Amino acid sequence: MYEYPQFEEESIYSLEKMFEDMGIIIEIDQLSETYQHVFSHQKWLMDVHHARYISGDISRWMKVVQHDIDKLPMAVAHRKIKI
Repeated sequence: MYEYPQFEEESIYSLEKMFEDMGIIIEIDQLSETYQHVFSHQKWLMDVHHARYISGDISRWMKVVQHDIDKLPMAVAHRKIKI
């Protein structure tokens, strides 16, 4: 199953530092939208941000063309996210 990058952090900007420590520079845009997904035992609130890759080694990452996203197997929670 595929998923968008997902992190549990107090601040979105702490992710910039985490990526920087890995040698990857990104630029995070403002919050684009908040999505909710209800499981039988808990509720997820997902704050979704767009990020722009600036530099660094991302050879292990997979690039997907936007119109191909619907063809990938994804969890329902991530399927709700529209970019």
